[in-house]
Amino acid sequence: MSFTNFLETEILDHVFAGAAYTAPSTKYIGLFTAAPGETGGGTEVSGSAYARQTMAFATSGDTTSNSSAAQL
Repeated sequence: MSFTNFLETEILDHVFAGAAYTAPSTKYIGLFTAAPGETGGGTEVSGSAYARQTMAFATSGDTTSNSSAAQL
């Protein structure tokens, strides 16, 4: 999956125009029954007690992975 158009623009502005970029402090994980595309869309799971969950990540070198289990 590609970056969102918003993130693509932020990265380009940061790298080539020297604009500051602040990463979001809270990140979420969600479940989809149909994957979103370049312009969004997709079908996120709904109903019952489903809700997106916050997710913590850790980066080491050129690898990033979740640092806690998803509680879905």
